Amino acid sequence: MPTANKYARRGGDVQSVFVVPELRDRRVGALLMSAVLNEAHRLELEHLTVHSSTRAGALYERRLRACGTG
Repeated sequence: MPTANKYARRGGDVQSVFVVPELRDRRVGALLMSAVLNEAHRLELEHLTVHSSTRAGALYERRLRACGTG
């Protein structure tokens, strides 16, 4: 969050991530989310916004809790 001494924050936005139906429930989404979180960490992002379908919401919540940010 911006403060008096820090005027901006680095953030990311996750959109349009999709796993085709025939590959669902095989951890493909989890692997994609792990790659996104690793890259966000590498880039030192302070904020990551995820736009999600109802189906994928639980996956995102689990992944964020697993890395201690949810």
